[in-house]
Amino acid sequence: MNSELIGGIGASLTTIAYLPQVFKIFKTKDTTAISLMMFLLMNIGVTFWLKYGIIIKQQQVLWSNLITLCLAGYIFYIKLKNVIKNKEKI
Repeated sequence: MNSELIGGIGASLTTIAYLPQVFKIFKTKDTTAISLMMFLLMNIGVTFWLKYGIIIKQQQVLWSNLITLCLAGYIFYIKLKNVIKNKEKI
């Protein structure tokens, strides 16, 4: 296996790993078990990875992190919305 294939598989699996949580939150809107701080830091980190992918012009890094940012960003958004509406504690 070459490094591009290994990286592509890893990027795909870690990105796809967010889908079950996104679907559950979309359906229930329940984020009580989700850490706001964890998803804040995750979104910041993924934003840096996305920027890195742009800088090095590596499509695999760019797209996997763009998709991950959308998925993790959705989770963060719903969690923050629930905290602001006082439905949940931080």
